[in-house]
Amino acid sequence: MNLLNELKAIQEHYGYLPEGELRALAQRTTLPLHRIQAVASFYPHFRLRPAPQRAVKMCADLPCHLAGAPRLLRVARRYGHTECEIGTTSCLGRC
Repeated sequence: MNLLNELKAIQEHYGYLPEGELRALAQRTTLPLHRIQAVASFYPHFRLRPAPQRAVKMCADLPCHLAGAPRLLRVARRYGHTECEIGTTSCLGRC
C-alpha cells in the first residue's frame, strides 16, 4: 500500500480529502488517523477542504516582494470573500 497513491485517488474522486474518507483509509490500512492527516497536510497539492470557486495566486518571490506584493496581498485578503481563496506562489513570470 502506498499512502500517497491512496490519498491521490481519494482526492481525484472527491476533489479534496474528506474527513470521513481519511477515517475509512485509516481503518483499512491500520495507520493512525493523525499520521494520514500529517501526510495530507504536508504536501501542498492535497486539499483538506473543498476547492473554492475561484483561486487567486500572487507571486511571493523577491522581485515582487520588493515591488510591494505583501501589501497587495494584505489588501486582497482583507477584501476577499469566502468564495475566493487568496494565496501565494513562486514566480508567475508576469512582473
